Amino acid sequence: QVFGQSSAGAAPGQPSPAGYVTAARHYLDAYYEARALPGKLTLPFYPVAAAHVLGSLLDKLGAADFQVLEDLYAAVSELSGPSGEAAAALAPLLGLRSRILEMIALGEGCRQGSRCCSMSLLTAASGCLSMAITLAKHAGDLGRARALYELSVAPRASSMQDRVPSPFAHWPSFWQSCQLFLPRLRPGSAMLGPWWDLMDPALEPVTSLLRASAAALRADLAPILAAGPGGKRGLTAVPMALVERGRWERLVLYDGTRGWNEAWCGAARPALQLCRLLRGKLPGEARGLARGYLHPGNEEVAISRLLPPVTKLRAHSGETNARISIDFVLTGAEASSLHVGGQKRPLGPSPGQEMLAYDGCFDREVTHEGAGALFILEVGVMHPSLVEALSAGRGSPEL
Repeated sequence: QVFGQSSAGAAPGQPSPAGYVTAARHYLDAYYEARALPGKLTLPFYPVAAAHVLGSLLDKLGAADFQVLEDLYAAVSELSGPSGEAAAALAPLLGLRSRILEMIALGEGCRQGSRCCSMSLLTAASGCLSMAITLAKHAGDLGRARALYELSVAPRASSMQDRVPSPFAHWPSFWQSCQLFLPRLRPGSAMLGPWWDLMDPALEPVTSLLRASAAALRADLAPILAAGPGGKRGLTAVPMALVERGRWERLVLYDGTRGWNEAWCGAARPALQLCRLLRGKLPGEARGLARGYLHPGNEEVAISRLLPPVTKLRAHSGETNARISIDFVLTGAEASSLHVGGQKRPLGPSPGQEMLAYDGCFDREVTHEGAGALFILEVGVMHPSLVEALSAGRGSPEL
């Protein structure tokens, strides 16, 4: 009955994901129903079986089936359990999604340029490969992630007209494989790796302001918590795909799409002191360069809360090296750490731990194991080289 659905709506001679997805969903429902029993029975075979069923369809597809591949990726990414559990974030399905993205990147649509990886930010093969690497890392398959990285940065001839082979992407590091990478932007420091010096002239106006205003910024937590969850005023849960364990919530107060959150930062009478302190202080926003943002989060102000007893975030990035991320601990960092680009640093109230800055393209993981919630003020600023180029009217350096 399940596989009888597989031909519905499909083009002649072309398989449809529908029946396969339905079959996979049966396995996932059984998996979550077993976990809901009093003994919380864990049956890891079921997610593996779901991925196997879907993989059997993937094995039938070829380079020309880019539309079916994109439909399959969308369907698998939306899989959930009977109570809304993030089934698509289970390791076997993360690995499958990574395989699908690789096939799309190497497929006929991307080679011809007719239709390529519509789910990526650049609708380009490099976008699908970036996403595939991230998903492989989430699945814990670093061997596959490394192989995809090597494939992405290896010189290749995309057509007979190419005299000089070029790679899909120019990522300089396995831990720095974001979708929107500008090779010409300078790193923070060869000695610091992914980290930026907080006293770098491009960052110092913002970092010094945060330090000097620490008490006021921490006082803003009270009205935010009093507002309750959700909506424009409350902390909202981040999708579980980015959370390995626990719960992560955010309240975005500024980004490139919505500007300043009117519920908290209305120009006439801002309800939060951080709105008054940071409005007009972000380098790109201050110079009227918001139209030059490469991504809505190119510049951003947000409050993050990681709940006790344990919350661990999967590797993720700010999507571009045109963003420098500044994480400022507000409270609750007694047993927390930040991994960026494979390097671990503690988070805490002491100098040198309460504020860290890093290249937004690098993988970022956060682990919190404290008795109370961890609150972080996250500030993203435009890379100084991009600010300089846009201010001089030269446009963005080439992607």
